[in-house]
Amino acid sequence: MRRILIFVSAILLSSSLNAEELAAEPLRHDVRVAASDSPAKDKQEADFVCKGNDDQETIQAAIDAVGTGGTVFLASGNYFIEAFHEAKSGPDYALKTRRLDTSTKLRIKGTVRANGSGNGISGTNIVVTEECYKALSDDKEYSVIRGDDNVSSYWDMMAQELTVCDLTISLPDNQKNIICIDGYALGALNVDDLRLGTRIFNRSMDPEQEFRIGVDGCIGIRGLQGSNNGSETIFRSTYAIGLGVGFALSGEHLVCIQLGAIGNKYGYTFNNFTPEGGVWAHPITLINCCDEVSANYPYFGPNPYGQNVDLINFNMEHYTTMASKGGDYAREAVPGQWGGNIDYDIQDWETDSWNDPFPGNSPYRKFWAADGSGAKFTSKNNVHANSYSTAERNRIAPNIGQTIFDETLGKPLFCRSCGDYASAVFTFRGVPKAGGEVSLRVGNTKRTIMIEDGFKDESSFLEYIYRRLMVGTSCRFDSEKKAITIFNNHIGKIGTEEISCKCSIPGVKVSSEIIDLGKDNIWIDFEGNTL
Repeated sequence: MRRILIFVSAILLSSSLNAEELAAEPLRHDVRVAASDSPAKDKQEADFVCKGNDDQETIQAAIDAVGTGGTVFLASGNYFIEAFHEAKSGPDYALKTRRLDTSTKLRIKGTVRANGSGNGISGTNIVVTEECYKALSDDKEYSVIRGDDNVSSYWDMMAQELTVCDLTISLPDNQKNIICIDGYALGALNVDDLRLGTRIFNRSMDPEQEFRIGVDGCIGIRGLQGSNNGSETIFRSTYAIGLGVGFALSGEHLVCIQLGAIGNKYGYTFNNFTPEGGVWAHPITLINCCDEVSANYPYFGPNPYGQNVDLINFNMEHYTTMASKGGDYAREAVPGQWGGNIDYDIQDWETDSWNDPFPGNSPYRKFWAADGSGAKFTSKNNVHANSYSTAERNRIAPNIGQTIFDETLGKPLFCRSCGDYASAVFTFRGVPKAGGEVSLRVGNTKRTIMIEDGFKDESSFLEYIYRRLMVGTSCRFDSEKKAITIFNNHIGKIGTEEISCKCSIPGVKVSSEIIDLGKDNIWIDFEGNTL
């Protein structure tokens, strides 16, 4: 009987107290919340029980009940976000901290990040519903969880600390400007064991796959805009999947451990705010973080304070999504503003004549874009050997300042300038009248595609060719020009004779045009001679 009374009281409390009444209630250190589909035992023990609709209101009531310091425990189940509240400043929000007269330390803790959906749910899952998502404006920003914006000064805002752990935040798509966890209005932010984003992985070996690259404002975690007042800011064991930006990192003395970004437009970006007090001179450290199949490598925004970023054992998976969707290698907004130390491995799924079928962790895939970015970093591909023959050295993708012993020449060499990849455009005209094959070559990238009759127009034929190229080839697709750009996947210049196309398909003509013959690495020996 006592448990039934507690359960009924919790439901009445969650549904009947308004903001004024909550403000008059004594604040508690810990509050328990259950979802509408949580196990019966969790509902019995909960202080608040959600109804399965507008659950953001019930969770917010629990946050308000905690007040200046404590934990909101979310039981296993689905919590449905069906509306965002208008903010005084910054993004509109579903949930926010409650800033009172003193420093606020709020902890939101689930059971474990959720796997599965519906009746198969295991863990705590905060879900932005499809109906809510569709109603959001394309021109506004939204945060699922953020700091309190109703403060009188910047330093009041900085007096808020938020920890979020052991849960999932699920979005139905990646085309709206939604930030899952927003550190903009916080002085410190800690996360651990989260899954943030969509089920859009942007990865598959299936040529029929569909890619949906997220908009820039769709973000897993946005970091801090200023000082953390001596409080720790650590992001741990969190995955951001299928978004515009997985982790938009900034702030002071940020440490990230075992983060994973999968299938985003950008896995990692650095500095997204106007700096306060020059705190961006403090370093940011990432340890054993990964970036899989993003459309772009990391992006480093404007940095007038000369901030450093250290990426320790940064592991990447280079996939054709990057080139196919107009992505780029790691780059700085202003080349030369950043510094630090980066050591990395790049898994390359591209087949080639040297490493058939797959090269695995590749010495041939570069990290930095060829625009001067990364010049002040000490960068190292962990796959690179300490010595190579001259022929092998000419094919690898080194970093500026890298030293390699040339076994053929019998002396060490220093990389003064990094090369780039050659590329050519292949234009297709006509509709197949019968089956056949088309063979394309750019340097050592050679592909032969078998086709069958049955295409209704040029567009569907070219789409077929592109989808079979993109699985294991760095290429770009221009549907308007009916053309595909293919990149050689080894650094260095190639000759015009190394670009060719052959077509045995009746009714189809293929032509090639050289876009870039590539650029060789430039090495010098320790006597100053250029090779």
